[in-house]
Amino acid sequence: MPDAQVVHVGSNPGGISRLRRDPATGSLQPTGETADVAGVMYLLVHNGCSYAASKEDDGVLVAFDAELKPLGRQPSGGKVPCQLTVDPSGRYLITVNYTSATLAAHPINPDGSLGERTDLVQHTGSGPDASRQEAAHVHDTVFDPAGRFMLMTDLGSDRIYTYAFADGHFTEQHVAAAPAGAGPRHMAFGSDGRLYVADELASTLSWYDYNDGELTYGGSLPSTKLSSPGDNFPGEIAAAGDYVYIANRGFDTIGVFRIGDAGPAMVGEVASGGTFVQHFAVGDGYLYAANRDSSTIATFRIDDATGIPAQVGAPLSAPSPVTIVL
Repeated sequence: MPDAQVVHVGSNPGGISRLRRDPATGSLQPTGETADVAGVMYLLVHNGCSYAASKEDDGVLVAFDAELKPLGRQPSGGKVPCQLTVDPSGRYLITVNYTSATLAAHPINPDGSLGERTDLVQHTGSGPDASRQEAAHVHDTVFDPAGRFMLMTDLGSDRIYTYAFADGHFTEQHVAAAPAGAGPRHMAFGSDGRLYVADELASTLSWYDYNDGELTYGGSLPSTKLSSPGDNFPGEIAAAGDYVYIANRGFDTIGVFRIGDAGPAMVGEVASGGTFVQHFAVGDGYLYAANRDSSTIATFRIDDATGIPAQVGAPLSAPSPVTIVL
């Protein structure tokens, strides 16, 4: 496959695997290259190295080089690490630990291995949903487009925190309140500069105006056109061009929203090509949906005019995929 691109998949169980992507057709093919990691919750690739967040051993980060050879392990700083981010300098790996509600930073060494933790922030709080918001549960981090500030969602307390990050340390700058019971999970900055948030508990897409680290709530829309939103649990979210995409895990769909001056508007909703779409990745006019419970990855071509994905070909088998990285 000439000019093929490498795609990484994190699976639970199944560790890390590599696929080849044909940029002309969007098709994926297994390479047979794998790395064994138990309990993978999230996968990130940076400078050719792979970093897996595993819930094993009360939370551990496992690093691999460009050949998927182990580079070592570090404690994640809490239980159930669920998301990883590299800071704009490229020198630190940032981890959010869902169950223990901690935010951690580890230095990335020149060889790609991780050094000992440089900072750990404990979060507290609760929300109105007694079954899911009995305590703080931090979930996602993203740096603003200028790279000045980092934002973090707390699903458990309906808050979005803003931090400054420098030399491996966090400094809280601002706290924004999400709608009560929303359960903000994942975030993405849109082409309009707003922050878009997938609300897991309310089954909504929310948006916030952003100004120099401060958020102002703008509104919310249902993330799906289907009924019984309490059974839906939106997860992943991504922005591409003038569109925002959100995974409706309970209903196995991907909602498509067009960005507008007054806020987003739903323009479509498509089946995810499998069961429980835990994650998806968007790039080069394609969307790849990792359907955890059906152990499949579905490929979609995105229509340039409408922004709506259309599935192409049969889904690829992959053991319980939880993250796909283009």
